Amino acid sequence: MKEAESIRDNAEKKMKAATAYMATVNKAIAEQEKERKAAREKKDNKDNKDNTQNNESKK
Repeated sequence: MKEAESIRDNAEKKMKAATAYMATVNKAIAEQEKERKAAREKKDNKDNKDNTQNNESKK
């Protein structure tokens, strides 16, 4: 019986550790996505500004 309890306790500890790890991973992924989105928006804004300037210079 003690062996079964020990196995269960060990499994619970591993599940808690895995849950904490996945939360950390998901947080890091979300942060990367946020950074990528900001970089993409910055590039799009620059491209739009460049296109506007090019169009105005053609007039």
